[in-house]
Formats: sequence, C-alpha cells, structure tokens
Amino acid sequence: MGSFAFLAGSLISLFAFLLITYFFKETCGQRSKQIVKISIVKSFCKLKDLLVAKNLSRYMLAFFSFMLVYTTFFSHLPLYIENKKIVNTINNGYILALLVASLSLSTFIAGSFFSQRNNDKIIMFCSVIQVISLLLIPYISNDLIINVGLFLVISITFGVIYITLVTVLSNKCSPDQQGKLMGCIASLSSLCWAFGAFLCGVTNQINTNLPILLGALITLLSIITFYIRYSTFNKLTKEVQ
Repeated sequence: MGSFAFLAGSLISLFAFLLITYFFKETCGQRSKQIVKISIVKSFCKLKDLLVAKNLSRYMLAFFSFMLVYTTFFSHLPLYIENKKIVNTINNGYILALLVASLSLSTFIAGSFFSQRNNDKIIMFCSVIQVISLLLIPYISNDLIINVGLFLVISITFGVIYITLVTVLSNKCSPDQQGKLMGCIASLSSLCWAFGAFLCGVTNQINTNLPILLGALITLLSIITFYIRYSTFNKLTKEVQ
C-alpha cells in the first residue's frame, strides 16, 4: 500500500499527457526553420529587471517572503503532526489534503472578491493573522480541532495573500510584460518550494518548532518592510499630486 501514492501519481501524469496530446492541438500552420537561440544569461537579466522594477519590487519581495514561509510551513507540517501525535501517520494525508483544498478555495474566492479593493490593506491584515497563528501553533495543546483550525487559518490567509499579490502584479505590469511576469512568478514559486524544504530540514536539526517560529519572524519582517514601503509610496504620491 505504501507505493500506491506513486502509482496513482504515475497514472494521473499519464492521463494529463493524453489530455495535452489529444485536446491541445498545434495552432501554428507552418513550423519556422529558423533556429531560435536561447540565452540563459539574458533570460535571467530580463527576470532581474522585472524583479527590481520600481512599481513591482515591493510586491515581488512580499510574494517571495510569503511563498517561502508557506512552503517551509507545509514541508514541516507532517513531521510536526507526527511529533505532537495529533493524528497517526496514516491520517496525515487527510490534513494536508484539507489544507490544499482550503488554499485552492481561498484563492478562487479571493481572486474575484478582492480584485477591486484596497489590496495593500488586505495583504497586511492577512499577514498579521498569519503571524499570530504561526506564533500560537508551537505552544498550544495537542487538540486536533485547535491545531487543524490554525493550520486552516494559515492556509486560507496565504491563499488570499497569494492571489492578491498576483492580481496586483498583473495590474501593474504592462500587457507586453505579462508573459515574463507569469514566468517570473512561476520561477519564484518553484524556488521557494525547493528552498522552503531545505530550510525546513536545516532548522529541524536545531529545534522542531524552529521552522514555524522562523516563518512567523519572516512574515513579521515582511509586514514591517511592506508597511514602510507602502507609507513611503503614498507619501511620494501625495507630494507629486
């Protein structure tokens, strides 16, 4: 039974391959014979220019920080649940599935509900809730409902922050830069999943609660940085007006 998850993953991948093969037809009528040269250095330079753009940099920094916190938290969660004996190892998957479902649902709802609102205040509000939840987790009892409740709060607030930041970045980026922006967001997300798991492994060697407390610290620093930049940006905007 232990290998069933890998078998299921293989079957789902095969199904996805068949969908792509039969439903996503080639739209280009004639293939170009011209050889396209891809420069990795130039590609990274273009991504760097996007990351440091004045109207995008603070949101990009916030996106990276919050993504890193969540990936570290999510990577650490199975070990945390096992150490606190909240549920047995077999039922870990149900909790993780519930968190992923709540994350998906929160991004879906927030994407339409918060698109026309004050996005900066939404980000800061959800960040504060996330910090409080992260700080509470290591010091609460082993009660299943309380722990899962806090896990859900963190997952839902991250979902709101994630989709809000992506929406803001997309709105502030010019139409011809949208493709590069989406590529940059995907690259940062992948980097955070890799680095978050690594950070989780390193900090776990010191203390099993450290990954969660470190996540709270990074989130708190992100709030401070984001608030300072938010206040400075508003002040400069008023001076220009």
